[in-house]
Amino acid sequence: MNMLAEGYTNNVPIAKGTAGIRDKWDLNVLRATEINRLLPQSGLPTTQVTHS
Repeated sequence: MNMLAEGYTNNVPIAKGTAGIRDKWDLNVLRATEINRLLPQSGLPTTQVTHS
């Protein structure tokens, strides 16, 4: 089984000056990336984790 992590956002505006996040695109990518980091720590082989 392969795992595909996709990040999604909501309609809540991002607070100005939030470190590392300029827009919803950044938030989406950061959420997916964090899941890709956590899954291997939980035992899923890295060869089964991808992101789009």
